[in-house]
Amino acid sequence: MGKLFYQMLRPITNIVTDVIYRPKIYNKELIPEKGAIIFAGNHLTDMDQIIVIKSTKRCVRFLTKTELYHGILGKVLKLYDTIPVDRDNKENNKSMQISEEALKNGQAINIFPEGKRNKTDNILLPFKYGAVSLARKTRLLYSSFWNIWKIKAIQKKSNSKFW
Repeated sequence: MGKLFYQMLRPITNIVTDVIYRPKIYNKELIPEKGAIIFAGNHLTDMDQIIVIKSTKRCVRFLTKTELYHGILGKVLKLYDTIPVDRDNKENNKSMQISEEALKNGQAINIFPEGKRNKTDNILLPFKYGAVSLARKTRLLYSSFWNIWKIKAIQKKSNSKFW
């Protein structure tokens, strides 16, 4: 169901993203059309996932904190076939196991190496080991991206440079 739901909502997501945020995505032709890939980038806003969706025609599975799996949002996240991450239980690496299996099956996943959204004035937060660990275990290189948002609250425009 995840892939079907994802493909059905992609056109709507892309239109809404274009109208509200007007992102600029660079070098999207460098993203392979098939085969395992890890998208790993900085995490500045709640909208970062949408920019990843817009950057490729592929279905991307997102690692998502378990705190979001409640109510309607939780149902939508399950329909998108996201991978829940229990950040409070460091011993439970089920999300890494699911991610590793997805990559072995040629899927695309997105992980934010900082482990959470950066709400500070720092350019980056310290990285967690998940993205590098997955790349090492699956013998993949990961595709990094740099997300720069310039959001003007009144105009609701942004200049997101992706890739």
